Amino acid sequence: MLSLKNVSVSYGYVTALQDISIEVPKGKIVCVIGSNGAGKTSLLNAISGLVKIKSGEILFEGEKLPPQSHHRVRKGIVQVPEGRKIFAGLTVEENLVIADPKGYKGLKEKQDEIYNLFPILGQRKHQQAGTLSGGEQQMLAVARALMANPKVIMFDEPSMGLAPVIVKQVFKLIKTINEQQNMTILLIEQNAKQAMALSDYCYVLENGIIKTEGDSKELLNNPNIQKAYLGA
Repeated sequence: MLSLKNVSVSYGYVTALQDISIEVPKGKIVCVIGSNGAGKTSLLNAISGLVKIKSGEILFEGEKLPPQSHHRVRKGIVQVPEGRKIFAGLTVEENLVIADPKGYKGLKEKQDEIYNLFPILGQRKHQQAGTLSGGEQQMLAVARALMANPKVIMFDEPSMGLAPVIVKQVFKLIKTINEQQNMTILLIEQNAKQAMALSDYCYVLENGIIKTEGDSKELLNNPNIQKAYLGA
């Protein structure tokens, strides 16, 4: 569904990604793990159109993506950014309403779907988003992405800054969205163990290069991966 072929990204003389090739099949969860500075966020920003690629190509459903970010959203690619980046001064409901890029005619029905999936957001729809807990803000960030009727959701470090019990809830939520809506998911995550346990396929990114890739469960049991990323 989503393919990166020999994609490179540079910031001036600094190379962030070098000849990256990644496949994200329809309905699957694919994770990319790596340490700080590995190039994970640059990867998502390249797909979203927030940074320009130096070389290579990005295909979505077999076609090249338009250069503008908002056109990529309309194609069905949505990113849940690192740090959530909700609109703190707006209410929960206002955050959802402004997230619809297509002027969705069934807005009320879509909101009802969201509130059924996230009951706590329905209870707090008139509350300012900035007053929500960290976990609730992460739920709102996911709900905001779903309002765009995406085909692919990309998560950038969804566990960052959250308590362990909330992290489990967030990963359970990602799995639920994948299973119930057949949602294709690209997950960028430093919590390698959780990411590999959740996903179908995994890429290990190091200094802008794919060092290894494979079935997530197999990599989870790989001694080299355990030593490098799981503290084993």
